Amino acid sequence: MRRAYISLLLTSCSLAVGCADPCADDGLLQDTSNEGCAADANASLGGSDTDASDTDSDSNDSESVSDSMESDSNDADTDGGEQWCLDQDGDGFGDPNECTNVPDGDTPPDDSVPNDDDCAPDNPWAFPGAAENEPAPGDEACMEDEDEDGWGDADPPDGVDPGSDCDDSSDTTFPGASENEEPPLDEACTKDADEDGYGDDDPPDGGNGITPGTDCDDTTPNVTDECLSVDAGTCVSYEPPTAASLTANASGGTGEYTYSWSPGGSLDVTNTQTVNATPSNYETYTVVVDDGVETAEDSVTVVSAEVFGLQSACELIQLDVLPDGTEIGEPASITYQQGGAQACEDLNNDAGLHICDVVFEDTAFEGVLRIDNLSPDINGGDNDVVGFVWGAQDASNFYSFVWKAEDQDGDAGIDVCPNSANFLWPGGMLVKKVQAPNVAALTSEDIFCDLDTDNSEVLLSPAEASLEGWEFAIDYDVSLEYTSMGSNITVSGPGGQIADIAVNDNTFQNGRFGTLTFSQSGACSGPWNATCL
Repeated sequence: MRRAYISLLLTSCSLAVGCADPCADDGLLQDTSNEGCAADANASLGGSDTDASDTDSDSNDSESVSDSMESDSNDADTDGGEQWCLDQDGDGFGDPNECTNVPDGDTPPDDSVPNDDDCAPDNPWAFPGAAENEPAPGDEACMEDEDEDGWGDADPPDGVDPGSDCDDSSDTTFPGASENEEPPLDEACTKDADEDGYGDDDPPDGGNGITPGTDCDDTTPNVTDECLSVDAGTCVSYEPPTAASLTANASGGTGEYTYSWSPGGSLDVTNTQTVNATPSNYETYTVVVDDGVETAEDSVTVVSAEVFGLQSACELIQLDVLPDGTEIGEPASITYQQGGAQACEDLNNDAGLHICDVVFEDTAFEGVLRIDNLSPDINGGDNDVVGFVWGAQDASNFYSFVWKAEDQDGDAGIDVCPNSANFLWPGGMLVKKVQAPNVAALTSEDIFCDLDTDNSEVLLSPAEASLEGWEFAIDYDVSLEYTSMGSNITVSGPGGQIADIAVNDNTFQNGRFGTLTFSQSGACSGPWNATCL
């Protein structure tokens, strides 16, 4: 800018005397040897005297003008040429490859901004600081945030830094979306569709791992923070003629509840919080609570002091578990005794399973197992199975207790346990967990053999439970304590306790009870009764 100052001096000289080079000293200072030029020069500087004081004053004035013009020149450097860059995606950041210098006072080009910081010029969701919720320095990095939740897309286009969003298409899914959850869920990557601070309990898979939350209604924000639930208990004892009182304790939800109990035939009412039940034997009641937004339900079993009606209240399933062509292949033939409270297999047939229609939990069972020698001509009286099941979800998912008199191996056991060592069908007590897709899929190995199968798992082998076998014509007292945390079985004979078996599995936390026989004529189960724990 100093060049502008020199040009001004040269112009003054030229107008005064028509001089050019004689009026300049190396292009910087005037030539004072030429009086006309000197006079004009003095005039141009605003002074006519040449004494020392005037010279000093002129000198000072000259320095002041020089300083002023240098100051003006600095301002001109700032304002006279600024870079503007095209912002074609409208995100406020310019394309570094599409920039132009705009002189001071000129209008910048349309759709341009005074920076060249865009990292994705054709992407309105990607620019520095797009993901302001990312931890530093990610909050200032060039990220893409297409769903505008403040978290960078985990899978951005080339040239853009990846962020930590767990669903790039949802503005309600990101780390910390469910701030009202308990730690560490409050900082996890969750989805909160209704934005109530609680994570959806069944979120979609966004592709980057969304953690389920505890929200009881993923679409309704006005549901209270606590999910609607109801607890009717698990087991209520019943001794006729006094009715059993059942109460549904609801909580959470909106706080406004209506009740519906079923089955209603043995209830005094069905639409109140507390009802009175007078079942003919054992009965499971279900209560449904409605708060106007959602529903919750629970079940409770009324346990009578009477014995099980195995014939009247339980279903007999005749299992076909042996391979085709075996001699022991006829369906189970059951005879009921003691008023239908005892079920006995009267032939050496395939397995017979009773499933009773009551769901139990926190219940103690007491019953009798007995084997009468009805067929002494078969293997010297035979030596096969009697037992029971519990926790039954259906006829192919249950816990089983089977008790065999003694081992069978070689050809004698080949059809029952063909995949065990020496085809061994073990004697003693065996506890298994059976989980088959349906009844037709069950095999003898699933229930009666000491090996894991595709449909079953050994919980306690005879070596772990008891190797002792049963004997004919003895009443064995059996007790079963069944809770949601596990089960315990004791077996006693005339000489005292034979076995005390702890079953530490709670896959089936509640379920039905039933009896089990297999390939043993005279094998009887029952009577059985139950009491609440």
